[in-house]
Amino acid sequence: MSGFEIAGLQALAQSTYLVIALHLLELLLKQHHPQRRKEHEHSVTGVAKHQREQERKTDDSERS
Repeated sequence: MSGFEIAGLQALAQSTYLVIALHLLELLLKQHHPQRRKEHEHSVTGVAKHQREQERKTDDSERS
């Protein structure tokens, strides 16, 4: 085998490993996606609740 053939095989092997690693990463991220969505929805509702509380405090202080 020539040096070019060996280099070509090494490049093919590296690209194959990269494709496999990317597929594994994609599977891992898809598994955690629903959980992250729930966490995001919870944090968004928490921010809205906090803002309403702050608005009430401001309204109460203006009335006093």
